[in-house]
Amino acid sequence: MSSTAGMIRSGAAPAATVVGWVDIVALSETVTPPTHRICTLISPVYPAATAADSVASLPLNALVTTGASDHGRVEVPGVGWVAVRHLAPLDRFDSDPGEAAERFVGTPFMPGGRTALGTNCSGLVQQALYACGLGGPRFRDGQSGLGHPVEATALRRGDLVVWTDHTGVMVDTDRIVHATSHHGSVAVEALAEADVRERAAGSDAPIFRRVTL
Repeated sequence: MSSTAGMIRSGAAPAATVVGWVDIVALSETVTPPTHRICTLISPVYPAATAADSVASLPLNALVTTGASDHGRVEVPGVGWVAVRHLAPLDRFDSDPGEAAERFVGTPFMPGGRTALGTNCSGLVQQALYACGLGGPRFRDGQSGLGHPVEATALRRGDLVVWTDHTGVMVDTDRIVHATSHHGSVAVEALAEADVRERAAGSDAPIFRRVTL
């Protein structure tokens, strides 16, 4: 890692890795094991249990350590207070990657994003997998090796679709949910239509992967 002007950057990253800068004061050598994860798309963070206005937010699948509870909210030490209903124990997950991905429908397309404020295709797939308690690589090349291959004629809800430069999740036998610059958002459309567009852009035929819960 390298640092400058109170910031620190992860170093020597592979070409396919997203890197960036964070404030040094946000880092600590002390690690507190998380107790819960955020189970809603966005959870507002409040400065106090009874505060009316939020000061920040936590995204789906953020891992947190909880403290005191009051007025239907739980304290996340060093962060603020979040709604109890927005938390799930670390052993409770969604059961359907397709449903998890569909929750993002309408989210703006954002290169490099992976939250309900904005996401790209591989970020959407990764978050859908995380929501189901599954490991998910950040990029489509890693996602193309997950689970086991399936034929196009045997597709079902929750299967992954991976092109040369794009990825998404099947919501049924014929439609895909994906974050796409074409629509400018996370959208559901016919797999056949998405495939024609991807191949016209130079992609190879997609591969299909089934990840078992």
